[in-house]
Amino acid sequence: MSQKELGPASKALLERINMESGVVHTDTVIAWARKKTGIKKKEGWWFTRVVALAVEGHIEAGVDRTLDIVHVYFQRKEGGQ
Repeated sequence: MSQKELGPASKALLERINMESGVVHTDTVIAWARKKTGIKKKEGWWFTRVVALAVEGHIEAGVDRTLDIVHVYFQRKEGGQ
């Protein structure tokens, strides 16, 4: 899916993630996108869109895991904005 085909929430999330040079704080990104778009959905709804951006290749994601302690992180794609 191209960036032109993204909805307003995903576009706002991608814009905010691309502002950072390293790993982003997901809560901060979601709060910023929520305020920018005025879309009042719960965190899980927003998080799903962040994950979709990673799966579609718009951003990078990774996982740090120790047993059941899991940290998922996101950052702009290398060579991004």
